[in-house]
Amino acid sequence: METFGQRLTRLMNSQKPKRATQKEIAELVGVAYQSVQRWQKDIAKPEMDKIKILSEHFGVSADYLMFGANNEFTPRGSPLVYESNDDFTEEEKDELYFVDFTPSFAMACGDGQENYEPDRHIKFPFFLRSLHKAGVQDPSQTLIGYAEGESNAPTIPHGAAVGIDRGSTRIQNKETYLLTIDGGERLKQVINMGEGRIMLRSHNPDKELYPDEILTTEEIIERQFVVRGRMFWCSWLKPVGKNN
Repeated sequence: METFGQRLTRLMNSQKPKRATQKEIAELVGVAYQSVQRWQKDIAKPEMDKIKILSEHFGVSADYLMFGANNEFTPRGSPLVYESNDDFTEEEKDELYFVDFTPSFAMACGDGQENYEPDRHIKFPFFLRSLHKAGVQDPSQTLIGYAEGESNAPTIPHGAAVGIDRGSTRIQNKETYLLTIDGGERLKQVINMGEGRIMLRSHNPDKELYPDEILTTEEIIERQFVVRGRMFWCSWLKPVGKNN
């Protein structure tokens, strides 16, 4: 499969007027030519605003430039980071909303981890339409952080980016929530057991290592149980050769 760097290099070597040197591409998007070299070698990828400039210059969609012609991972309307408006008609095009990403905010999938404030300089773009389809009513209440631990793997692996809707704190049965328990944060599926009891379940199927936990009404109060928000999105990169 052709990589981003290979696609970029092929487009740079195409016929004029689209043909361009590293220096010309660097001047076009406002970076040093060394950055273009890193893109061609697949060491790094340009930011989305630069992807748009490049796609317009080469006459291709941003989606194609990032993923290639037969990209099966970006179905129309799905809330992916690199969704492109180029494949939609004028009537279908929608606004983007940029959700704060917090690299220092790890959502513990086990016994709990403290929360941190977001880095306002890092954001994930989503179509507003996609957020609404995911049940998000107020996009300003969304936040993205890392999942920490293996208790929710393989559904939510360690290091996955997870979107939390802080405007959705009313428990819906079997949805996954960011919770505060005993002062720590956990990412767990919440199941209504009836009679004021709830079950906290890890997505990992190994229940010997990650057993279900049932809380009574008294324990919910004693352990300072608080719903911080519902998980509306999850994404991760799979390194080559990591099949387990």
